[in-house]
Amino acid sequence: MMPSNEEVVLVLETKRNPKVWSPYDLCLMSNNTEVTRCKYYGKFLTSWQTQL
Repeated sequence: MMPSNEEVVLVLETKRNPKVWSPYDLCLMSNNTEVTRCKYYGKFLTSWQTQL
């Protein structure tokens, strides 16, 4: 779960597989980390989920 004080700074473009990434955004956070966010629910995926 993301700490509440971090904010999405920018939604990044990705050249990753569009079939897989179509329901997700790759976001740059205020602490300069990249995280995955579900477009439909707005939930952030944890690191172990993004490595699958």
